[in-house]
Amino acid sequence: MSTVIKFTGNDSTGSQPIYAVNLAKHLSRLLSLEVLTTAPQLFSDMAGISISTVSANRFRGAIGGVLNNLKMWFLVNGKYKRNDIIIAINPFEAVPMPKFRQILIIHDLVPLVFPDEYPLSSRYYRFVLSAAVKRSMHVIVISESTKKDVMRFFNVPEEKISVVYNGFGNEMLSVGREKDISSKIEGPFMLYVGGQSYHKNILKLLEAYDILVRDYGRGEKLVLAGAFHRRTHDSLMGYAQRRDLSERIKFLGPVPDSELKWLYGNARLFVFPSFYEGFGFPPLEAMSHGVPVAASNASSIPEICGDAAHYMNPHRADEMAKSIYDLLEKNQLREELKRKGMERIKKFTWENTARGFYSVISSLQ
Repeated sequence: MSTVIKFTGNDSTGSQPIYAVNLAKHLSRLLSLEVLTTAPQLFSDMAGISISTVSANRFRGAIGGVLNNLKMWFLVNGKYKRNDIIIAINPFEAVPMPKFRQILIIHDLVPLVFPDEYPLSSRYYRFVLSAAVKRSMHVIVISESTKKDVMRFFNVPEEKISVVYNGFGNEMLSVGREKDISSKIEGPFMLYVGGQSYHKNILKLLEAYDILVRDYGRGEKLVLAGAFHRRTHDSLMGYAQRRDLSERIKFLGPVPDSELKWLYGNARLFVFPSFYEGFGFPPLEAMSHGVPVAASNASSIPEICGDAAHYMNPHRADEMAKSIYDLLEKNQLREELKRKGMERIKKFTWENTARGFYSVISSLQ
């Protein structure tokens, strides 16, 4: 019998490989573990792990994605037996009709919550992922919020789902090219780190920032670090230009670890306006650098941030602006949140994550 982590995505940056690498590293200390992956370099320096390498996806485009998945489903079903336990790192790793015992990890259900914004992914989730959820031995989610979503969308009994929180150890993987960020940002600034997808709610953040500048007279810049999104970036840039904010709002795109740490280390505060998150690493990253956090009060964010964030309504730009203004003005509140943030991040460790997985795996044996 084998216990296998299946991570066959081509992306070697972002939260998914951080999750896969840290889960493998810490779970291997508790049991004999194999990793099936297209990115063996991520796991090559780990002792006690058997690595099975599969070729990278050959096909491109939407149809290519389907063919790649079909190829991988047949490969995995042929390679592993009925008693083997396969951990699918994300929904696109899931086998809809597994011949083995599958543990499926679901981080969030963004495509089902916002189907109009993610039409192709929502179809995959409705049909392929739904079949995989029903045929998996167990489902692991990363927050109580995601657990409720899984029960709601897939009609899964509660006993089939376990909440195992992500770990956090400030392990960031480099993205983007080296840049001299510090030379481009003069004076105090507030920071957002993350993508620009619709559910990240960046347009509302820009509207709130506009209010901060015009109605509250704030002079801090707004710095946004993270991948551009083809469906939203032009509209965000257009808004900044129309409101004469182009010199105040800095869209940096992806930045490497060294520059990201500089941004966290020098930000006046961190803003996180998202409508929806399965977990949300960036606020914890900000807390680990001693940056006070102003965060949305939606989905899993209050669950993860606890009392270590100053919350705001993500649907109202005026209320967001007022919340951010209060945090900028109240030194005592900022210092209190810094202290609470440092305590909050201690709750989330990869050791705890591995122990949660070990408990689920033990129950299946």
